[in-house]
Amino acid sequence: MATTQPRNHNLDYLRILAMLMIVCHHMYLKLGGYLTAPGVGRATRFILMVFGSGGKPAVNLFMLITGYFLITRTFKWQRLLDFVVKVYVVNTALTIAAIFLTQSKPLNLLNFALTPVFPLNSAGWWYITGYAVVLIAMPMLNRWFNGLSQREATWFMAILLTLTSVLPFFNFATSIIPMYATNGGLWMLVMYWVGAYLRRYPFYQDWSLQRLFGVLGVVSVVIVARFGLMIWRPVGFRGLLDTLHWIPTWPWADHDPMFLIWAVALFLICLKLKSLPMPKLFVYLSAETLALYMLHNSNPVSFKYTSALFANIRRAQLHGAALIERVVLIALGLFLIVCVIALLLRPLENWAVRASNAWLSRRTAAKPTDSPKSV
Repeated sequence: MATTQPRNHNLDYLRILAMLMIVCHHMYLKLGGYLTAPGVGRATRFILMVFGSGGKPAVNLFMLITGYFLITRTFKWQRLLDFVVKVYVVNTALTIAAIFLTQSKPLNLLNFALTPVFPLNSAGWWYITGYAVVLIAMPMLNRWFNGLSQREATWFMAILLTLTSVLPFFNFATSIIPMYATNGGLWMLVMYWVGAYLRRYPFYQDWSLQRLFGVLGVVSVVIVARFGLMIWRPVGFRGLLDTLHWIPTWPWADHDPMFLIWAVALFLICLKLKSLPMPKLFVYLSAETLALYMLHNSNPVSFKYTSALFANIRRAQLHGAALIERVVLIALGLFLIVCVIALLLRPLENWAVRASNAWLSRRTAAKPTDSPKSV
């Protein structure tokens, strides 16, 4: 009898960490022009830039995990339906909360309530759109990629990453990746294939944990050093920075190869480490990362409470260590709050998913066929 491989809870911890990194990233973006206000020094801006840089590799981590596992699976309508149902449960809860907690006009609330209409297109929740497209395209993606030989798959990945990551990093625009735009769903598709390649061709199996930690450390130093160059702009590097268009107002991009390597190294470390024990509460939380994403950003309720939090920062005229401390506390506090809300919504999500699955089972149940007539 075939045995199922035990669940690697390291990846569950990784999903929770990635979601925390995304919350910190969005809190950094909320600061906006305040980082350039008088009294905010370069060291403060540098530390906050490092603190807020995790959102991009976090998305990479989510899609690495998705591609790594889904490349070996068949398409199921149930998987797509579960995703859609969870989106609408969270969106409905947010719409109801917005009616009581915000001063939004009825038309604006109606627009928000209808935001994730199939195929779940939303500028604010671009990740939902991209993930839905990946789930829908999964049969075609898997059939095509699994049909490649290792040599063909390697060449495909090399060309794809050169056009979508390496060249744009050095300020060479390509037809696939515009230089200064968020590429959202397209880059999610690229990372899906990276995860799929790692699953099909585990060339890293003989790599030691020491080697992977070394790669993670070196890339981290390179990322932080590049941020430092952007902030302080030493005289000898200004021409290079201008040529590469590395600017402190937007120090990262979805397709940054440094964030790609960082995410892959951390992902492989989690795969190779022995699975850590995990309390059930954390298992539930790992399954609620979609809700965490929706609850903390790009909705009328989050606009209200984040505006209030950051208005408080501006009124207090915080600088230096005080500003850093306040931003970190806001990010951690917000993450804790949305974790609690997501766990409270979990029973409602599960009920809605069970109801939708029951409906799908009735719709797809095999109908009895007439027995063939004897000749």
